[in-house]
Amino acid sequence: MCQKQLSTRTQKETICGKCTKLAAQLCKKCSKLRCLSCYHKHKDMMRIYPLPTLSNTQKTKKIQHKMNNLYTITFEEDESPVQIYGIGYLEDGTLVALDGNNLKLIIFNSEMEQLTEVFEDEPRAITSMTGNKIAVTFPCKKLIRIYEIDVNRTNRMKLVKPISMKALGKPKLKPYSIAYNRDCFAIEIGERENGMIIIYDNTKDKILHKIQCIFAYFTGHTIRFALDMRERLLFVSAMGKRMVSCVDFENKIKWNVSNASPRSIIILEKSPFGKIIILSSRRCNTIYILNKRNGEELFLQKDISSPRYAAYNSNNKTFCVHIKNTINNEDELAFFEFQDIEECTSKSKLLP
Repeated sequence: MCQKQLSTRTQKETICGKCTKLAAQLCKKCSKLRCLSCYHKHKDMMRIYPLPTLSNTQKTKKIQHKMNNLYTITFEEDESPVQIYGIGYLEDGTLVALDGNNLKLIIFNSEMEQLTEVFEDEPRAITSMTGNKIAVTFPCKKLIRIYEIDVNRTNRMKLVKPISMKALGKPKLKPYSIAYNRDCFAIEIGERENGMIIIYDNTKDKILHKIQCIFAYFTGHTIRFALDMRERLLFVSAMGKRMVSCVDFENKIKWNVSNASPRSIIILEKSPFGKIIILSSRRCNTIYILNKRNGEELFLQKDISSPRYAAYNSNNKTFCVHIKNTINNEDELAFFEFQDIEECTSKSKLLP
């Protein structure tokens, strides 16, 4: 495991001097440790990356298991090199990939042939929805567009609904990363001090919550997140802070863990042992499964070449990972048999 990533369980726990949460800031003047919730009265803070230690009652057995690599797909050549900005599975099992470099949506049919649809504007991020729909952000247009995908239609990508930042009362802010769950979106909007994540009800067309925290840098391209509307939680992968956090809709951080190079984060709801988080770490060539209750590492899969985006097909339990070819550095998609991980992890009784 990379030394800067998740906890090693061997070092003394570093906790906030005001509460019992994991410390994340050190005051340069008074040398007091504070968590991400209690730092506010200290102005000269230094970011630290502590290695949390769980109590004996919380410790679980680590497992490394070799996933069965089914096959790898290379993208077809285009005018410019393919650059993937996100992937996802639709309800019917159709896989889609967002090619930001060529302004295209790549749709894989049942024979895994690559069909393409062209966007009129430059896209930034994509999320799958219910009913074979996707939502795509267009920062330059300050717009989100919802499309319905049907590989059997002549017009395979049909615009269903546009959502403008002006209609949301944020006409000057651009949308970036996006996630979907239960008719709602989590949307990263704005940059730097204006940056925030909003929870938007797509049915009622209104903003439910605004999340503004120091758990991430708002730059437009360094945040990924997964939304859980049932438990009112947001799981955030912050590349700039090298951290994965769980935050509620009231801006309270439930837990955070350090990671050297966090990328895609998704929630897997249909597993034999409940809801889990899947995190990809690019520099350490690793896929993690984390306990959603405390961020603890439950499982890891090493030796995956620079994993970035990931998606799970619940229909056939296939796990798709966006990777880099180690020889030519081109984008590829690797497909793994996820059933092996589920069986291995559930038998180990990893959840408390």
